[in-house]
Amino acid sequence: MRKCYAHHLTISLLLIISASASSQPAEHLHEELTLSDSLSLSQIISATVEHSSESLLRGAKREQANALESLSRGVIPGQASWQLSLLDDRFSDNLGVQEIEMGIQLALWHRNERAVTGALSKTAGQRAQAYSHYLRWLSAGRVRQALEELASAMLGVDRAKDNLAILTSITEMVEKQVQAGELPLADSLRVEAEALEFELALFDAQAELVDAERNYASITGLSVRPAEIAAEALSPQQSFAEAQNLITLAHPLLNLLSLDASFANGKAERAAFTSRNRTTISLGGRREKAGAMVPTSDTVGIGISVPIGGKKLSRPAVVAAKETAVEAEIALQRARRNLDKEYHEIEHERFITAEAITLTESRKNLAQKRLDMALVAFEEAETDIEQLLRIRRHLNEISRELDTYRLKQNTLIARVNQVLGEAP
Repeated sequence: MRKCYAHHLTISLLLIISASASSQPAEHLHEELTLSDSLSLSQIISATVEHSSESLLRGAKREQANALESLSRGVIPGQASWQLSLLDDRFSDNLGVQEIEMGIQLALWHRNERAVTGALSKTAGQRAQAYSHYLRWLSAGRVRQALEELASAMLGVDRAKDNLAILTSITEMVEKQVQAGELPLADSLRVEAEALEFELALFDAQAELVDAERNYASITGLSVRPAEIAAEALSPQQSFAEAQNLITLAHPLLNLLSLDASFANGKAERAAFTSRNRTTISLGGRREKAGAMVPTSDTVGIGISVPIGGKKLSRPAVVAAKETAVEAEIALQRARRNLDKEYHEIEHERFITAEAITLTESRKNLAQKRLDMALVAFEEAETDIEQLLRIRRHLNEISRELDTYRLKQNTLIARVNQVLGEAP
């Protein structure tokens, strides 16, 4: 309990910090996000849930369940009617004739209607709870995509900085040889031009990071982001062979759609009652006075009204409700097939990506050895600057490919977790 309170307190503090940051003047809206070493994926998802517009539906669904439950516990299925009737001859014969009739009319439950309404309220309550799980799963998908963009942008910045640092060391080596008269000034200018290109690449990478941070803040409502994007882990039982057993109705999306179908079926069953006229009972009293010299007479009456037939009138409403239920069942089956298909596609991509990483690592090792040899050859004046820079660019391209594959591998693991319905 204490851990849960601390978790919610942390989320509240994050939202307060973000709200205060968003109230800053317009010139501060593009500042970099605050970095945090302790911000977890679960905390980010919780903040995103509260920031999402879909969170407004949680209260509405709970109110619907409570309203149905309250109705099912009621003595009557709706409102009672109060009736008053007054007869007086003072504006005609004026013989003192007067009649006052007052009563209340109560509609009665149809047979089994209360039980059906109670079952529907229970389904509505389960549906409201399932929607909360679905909303967290939906928010987890948005967060994972935003973090993927952040990780890609951060990787681009780091790669650009590393390339610029390495080229700076080459520039220092060239300048020393130019000052010693071993190389012409043109080689120094050529390296400086290459450095400017790397600086421009760094500027573009930083611009992409700003866009990724803006998207992250828009989705989560936070002005704080993780300093490092941690890779998600894939549990051992999540293997390709077990895909059919992994995606079950316990999945947040499938569970919600299943309850939507059950709720629609319950509404169709209830529509068979609500679309028909009801039996009513009237309870009341009458006070009569036959003339000015006649004493008043008080009586108590009870009446009952029983509808006959009416199935033809209720059938259109029942059929329309059943059509909605069938559509909900179709949506459930379609979602299940789509999740299963997506899972298989991701697993195939993961296999290909793993193979690509192995091959690219070998290519990078060879390219690194070739660069090391080129640096030695350049120091000994056995090769020129153009060849050295060309070998360096080749290594940059391979390193970028390897980073992309590794990032894709982490992304695919996050997508597997998302497809399987995991929302930390």
